[in-house]
Amino acid sequence: MPTQPSDGTLNHRQICDRCGGAPSRAARSRQVADVETVSYLAFTWACSVCGNTWIDDRLERLNAQAEQAARLEARHTRVLARRAS
Repeated sequence: MPTQPSDGTLNHRQICDRCGGAPSRAARSRQVADVETVSYLAFTWACSVCGNTWIDDRLERLNAQAEQAARLEARHTRVLARRAS
């Protein structure tokens, strides 16, 4: 049953769908190809019992923002490197 957390988002996955275990957040390194490879941390939910992982809408938005920030930082770094040379 969905619950309403204090931040106003709807959380449908308070427990693991696979085993019913308690979730915790996990971070994984991800890479995207731009002009060069850019790395950033992406967050998932991970079951503390069986290791199942999943992403809800809130974490998906957070990961999209992290990817966008990593791309912008990589572009900024390339511009500064060009100016320095």
